[in-house]
Amino acid sequence: MVAGILFIIAAITDFVDGSIARSRNIVTDFGKVMDAIADKVLVNGVLIALAYEGLLPVIIPIVIITRDIVVDSIKMVAGSKGAAVGASIWGKIKTVFMMVGISMVFFSNWPFELLNISLGDYLVFIATILSIFSGIQYFLVNKDYILEK
Repeated sequence: MVAGILFIIAAITDFVDGSIARSRNIVTDFGKVMDAIADKVLVNGVLIALAYEGLLPVIIPIVIITRDIVVDSIKMVAGSKGAAVGASIWGKIKTVFMMVGISMVFFSNWPFELLNISLGDYLVFIATILSIFSGIQYFLVNKDYILEK
């Protein structure tokens, strides 16, 4: 219960922080990098813990962490060649599904569990599929930087 509440607070503060920075036009390169790292530490750490506890299949954090490594590598290669790679809309949608899904898993899918629906599990699964899709999208958009000799 406490971990679920802390996770929700962290997810909300991450969203509010980004909204404030954008609305006041105080977005910095350092902030973009640190925000992405903080998101990955939060989400991936929680996914590992939930998989360890048997609340999610182990393949979920494996896919998400692998995708994160691949996308971050693409961003580094593109950045080393002077290009800036921002977050895609699919990555943002994936994050929403993941945050809501993880929150529901923390609280045993309440109130949907009363209807015998594991909505949190479904949302995390959809987020995993969106993660794969957005990872492929990052590759396709930046393949010229990656394949360049």
